[in-house]
Amino acid sequence: MSIFLLDDDPAYCQTFSDTVRDGGYNIEYRTNPEDALMYIREHQESLRLVFLDLVLKHPKYDGVDILDIIII
Repeated sequence: MSIFLLDDDPAYCQTFSDTVRDGGYNIEYRTNPEDALMYIREHQESLRLVFLDLVLKHPKYDGVDILDIIII
């Protein structure tokens, strides 16, 4: 199972990813929404679970915007 995380806090991403990997899962993360969208588009067939920070500190996107884009 492939898991993806988008959060603008790199320390949180690392901690979360380490915990998930310790559980035996594959996880990738990005801290930038544009990079996240590119990754999700390129790997949509293999992703089974996506975690989104709904309150991103980004001028163009928040987590809800990303969700709207990826569920279409």
